[in-house]
Amino acid sequence: MKFYRFIYIIIIMLINTPCFAGSDYEKYVEDLSSSNLQVKKKAVIMLGNTGRSEAVPILTDLLKNDGDISIRRICADSLGKLGIVIEEEKKEEKITKQKKKK
Repeated sequence: MKFYRFIYIIIIMLINTPCFAGSDYEKYVEDLSSSNLQVKKKAVIMLGNTGRSEAVPILTDLLKNDGDISIRRICADSLGKLGIVIEEEKKEEKITKQKKKK
């Protein structure tokens, strides 16, 4: 089970590199106001894949206020992804700091 978690984290980290998800961050934020439901869904998913903490308040607001249940569900999933990525980054920073102290 730990192996699969490790692979999942590696995949998330690769997806979050600027050449994949981060480079279009602003476009995804703009797409959230689209009237096309599919465009909006994709934007929510991609914001969750960016790993950027700036997306948390945007997705949280959408989760609270969007009238479409499918958008709110995707927001919840995306916020979960962001939480995992942010936690892993914090753990890595903590380990790096501990190594530097030694």
